[in-house]
Amino acid sequence: MKRFLLGLLCILCFSMSANLQADQKISQQDQHLGVNSCGGSMCHGRQHSTGDVVYQNEIAIWQSSHSYLGAHHRAYQVLNGALGKAITRNMGWEDASKRAECLGCHTDLVAESEQGLYYQITDGVSCESCHGGSERWLKLHYGASWDGSRHADMGYVDLSNVNLRAQVCLDCHLGSNNGNQFVTHEMMSAGHPRLAFELSIFEDLQAHYEVDQSEQGQELDVMTAQVWALGQITAAERYLDLVLHREVGAALMPELSLFDCRACHQDFADAGAIFDSVQGRDKGRKIGQIVLSDYNIRFASLIELSLVLDSSAQIADLLVQMNRAVALSREPFREAVGKLRAGLMQLKARVGEASMEAGTIKRMRARIFTSDSLVRDYAGAEQVYFALLALGVDSDQVNRFLSDQIAEPSKFSHRAFREALSELEAVQSSQSISAL
Repeated sequence: MKRFLLGLLCILCFSMSANLQADQKISQQDQHLGVNSCGGSMCHGRQHSTGDVVYQNEIAIWQSSHSYLGAHHRAYQVLNGALGKAITRNMGWEDASKRAECLGCHTDLVAESEQGLYYQITDGVSCESCHGGSERWLKLHYGASWDGSRHADMGYVDLSNVNLRAQVCLDCHLGSNNGNQFVTHEMMSAGHPRLAFELSIFEDLQAHYEVDQSEQGQELDVMTAQVWALGQITAAERYLDLVLHREVGAALMPELSLFDCRACHQDFADAGAIFDSVQGRDKGRKIGQIVLSDYNIRFASLIELSLVLDSSAQIADLLVQMNRAVALSREPFREAVGKLRAGLMQLKARVGEASMEAGTIKRMRARIFTSDSLVRDYAGAEQVYFALLALGVDSDQVNRFLSDQIAEPSKFSHRAFREALSELEAVQSSQSISAL
């Protein structure tokens, strides 16, 4: 699994998003003091793990030169790699390493006035990219009694909060409205890889801390399921925010990168299977109609249906309304998006109120196995793969049946993936019966 995820992350680490003008630089106010301010031998700069929760070798993990753990550190370097140069050439740029569209996600981009003594943009996505400028909180951070949750007023971003953690990750791995963190359709046409994100898997790929289960009061698999659920809902919310703020001129059409790529870029041989899938989830949609990239919302609907078990479920209906409204006019579309976002906020509050129950997790797994609406194409299949891992399905079995199916996007077959998923479900069912 790690080999597959490494390849995936290498692609995803190339996220870009407007010219390097002074007024376009990200402003965080607090100075970013740089990686070296964190790298003392008594802090995060040790060569080997010596801590119980904080490893104290975080810098070494972040600098890993060949594994997925060092992907954030290498984010700046890829701008001058073969793919980066090709995209730069196709965009008509001279140097991607000087473009805010690229630096916004590939580095810790801050205004010159906020660059501290050890700040280096070549460090890539560094400590303060995620944890916030350390000018005011660094000295307090040295203490044994440090509690990040109490220092948000000093610029510290407390990533122990799942929702906040998801928001920080999504800024680059889906996009934001901050100006320099969004991959446009033009960039993708120039060669930028498609973006994908799933919080629990991506946390594992960048893990540099230990989860204290006793403090959380939850089993690890339950915690992972809850993180997955909250990550999906938060990603769905962010997607809707982008849809509303990325409208093109006076037209209704949102930015093309927010639509399902394969709705247009598909092999004719797959069209029938794709249309069957589309019809299965929205009877009102006509073949050829452009499709929003709504996978996170569909998983949010699955989460809701697994939780409420009654007629109070609303996300699925609201999603149908939004997808139909996109072909109408601006106001009905914006109204539909607003209602859907409100429904997602209610769902997230419910998911965050208590730990995920085992019965809920089982129902979510069952719905993933049987719902064809989640597997419209490669992107949906990829999210199904992530979801099953996050929801506790045996990773060896998931990889045995599904990893080859999503190893190469250009070779993806909707029918073959569905067959493999059915085989995996059968194995899971037989094992459950045997355990009784």
